[in-house]
Amino acid sequence: VALGIIALRKAIAPTVAAHAAIHGGEALAQQLRAIVQKMQAATELETMQQLAFEYWGHVVQGSGNVVFKLAFNSMNQTYLAAWHSLTEVMQEEFRDVATLAQLADAIGAGEHSRSEVLARQHIELGSRALSAAFSKPISNN
Repeated sequence: VALGIIALRKAIAPTVAAHAAIHGGEALAQQLRAIVQKMQAATELETMQQLAFEYWGHVVQGSGNVVFKLAFNSMNQTYLAAWHSLTEVMQEEFRDVATLAQLADAIGAGEHSRSEVLARQHIELGSRALSAAFSKPISNN
């Protein structure tokens, strides 16, 4: 199940971010920037994890797509069950605040292609870490 969740994140996060750039606009970007500021000030990894979770929740909400919201909610139920065990494993992704700041700016500017690229770049950090933890390559297939 965990490997399926990883593959799902890789597959949908870039598309969700692109839709958020189209539908979310500057209002969403302001919310995301506020979360990024909290992440920059955070000193505890657990806090960064919670803020990253919040960030992506806003991106999904801003996408305007009900199916993405349903997929996100389903994926989160599995993620929450393993929350504490994922904190250390995914720390590189949680600490990638610079990319999340760039993504917030791209979403605010309506740059859907750039948003897609930045989301893919960001999510790949966690995917690689989880793949290594499970000792299997994660593909989108």
